[in-house]
Order: sequence, then structure tokens, then C-alpha cells
Amino acid sequence: MRERRCNDCGGPVAPRHRFCEACAFQRFRRRRGPSSTWAQFQAEREASKQRGTTTERGYGARHRRERARWKRIVDAGEAFCARCHKPIVPGTKWHLDHGPDRNTYLGPSHASCNVAAANATRPRSVVAKPTPNPPAPVDDNGRVIRVPHADGGFTTPTGRWKWSMDW
Repeated sequence: MRERRCNDCGGPVAPRHRFCEACAFQRFRRRRGPSSTWAQFQAEREASKQRGTTTERGYGARHRRERARWKRIVDAGEAFCARCHKPIVPGTKWHLDHGPDRNTYLGPSHASCNVAAANATRPRSVVAKPTPNPPAPVDDNGRVIRVPHADGGFTTPTGRWKWSMDW
């Protein structure tokens, strides 16, 4: 069997990887910022191993073939969402929806419908909650503080720039 080579430098790579560790770390730092550490890189790589391969997660060659088949139908505007039964507009985000056993396919679904269906089966603590806006800063009299600008406008506490006050 032929040894795998790094896509960047041509050096040898481990099974299931496209880049050697040095090139992968450089790519990681470009993506995450120059202050990223080797420990963060190793932790992300370990988490990737825990998730399993794309085939183990249900997104292998069979899934890609089936999605390509449905893509032609979606692009032609002839597909309907397997969840809400509304048409899928060509050019919008859509997923190839798995059945409950993850071995069958329901068909194409709006990305939002598919994610909502997945979140409905998860515990509430796992589903991301939007963070509330922080309370607006107020002065001693209880009025909201606004930052004036030299051109006559001002910035609201949420960072929005306006020309006039809310009356």
C-alpha cells in the first residue's frame, strides 16, 4: 500500500489525515489566530477522532451519492422539504435528512427544519441559547447613557449609531 503524503509539503502523514502535523498546526493557527497553542490544536484533533469518520457518522460515500442525486432535483426547483412539506427554493441551504435509524433517508429538508428536528430530541441543556443583551448603562438619574459624536449623532448602549434620540 502506498504511503499517504501531506497535501502541503509532501511529507508522510498518519492514516485519516491530509496534512502532516506541522502543516496542520499552521493551518489551525491561520484559522484560529496566531495566539493558538499546540495544546488547543491537539485537543481539537482528539475531539475529531472521538467523532469518528464521516462514514461512521452517516456522511460517507453513500450519503454523498444520494445528496448529489437530490441536488439535481433541488436545483430544478422540484423538491419539497421532508419535514414541513414546503418547496425548497433553489439556492437556499438544505440538508439530506436521515431517517430515525440513520440508515435511511427521508429526502431533502430545509437546513432550519433539519436542525430544529435534531434539537427537539436533545436535552434542553445541550441546545444553544441566545445570549441576552447586557443591560444599558444608566446615569445617576436612571437615564440611559448615550455617547455623542462630533457630527451631531450618538451611539446607543448597544453600539448602534443614530442621528436623533428616541422621543
